Amino acid sequence: MKWFSNMKIGQKLAMLFAIVMILIVGSNIMNFNMLIVTLMTLVIVIIGSFYLVRGITAPLNNLIAMIKDIAIDERDLTVRLGIDPQDEPGELATWFDTFVEKLQKIIAQVKTSAKEVANAGNEISTASEQMAAGAEEQQATLSDVAT
Repeated sequence: MKWFSNMKIGQKLAMLFAIVMILIVGSNIMNFNMLIVTLMTLVIVIIGSFYLVRGITAPLNNLIAMIKDIAIDERDLTVRLGIDPQDEPGELATWFDTFVEKLQKIIAQVKTSAKEVANAGNEISTASEQMAAGAEEQQATLSDVAT
């Protein structure tokens, strides 16, 4: 049963569906021909469900891998998934790209604001130094006048 525990949830559901179908149909079968047709139908259903599960999970796994790559490379917000939005994973990728683009713009604005604050801090520091120098000159002038 180790092979069963290694299966993904979609594969387990397909397998359980097939077993239930065998039990339901098997209890109502009266002749051998019906049994053969039923087994062939179940084989087709099992194969079809595996392809269905793969068709759903493969695009999602690709999307997960792409998002994971973006998340691991913490500094590059210019990367886009670029998946054509023909299905739900594609639409999810499109909206994720839009989210990352807006996030990139916000970070650029914060960076610009931080530079402006740093420049304003430097200007205030320079003005403060000039005021201190002016105060020292006035004190020296007052000392000269007082003597």
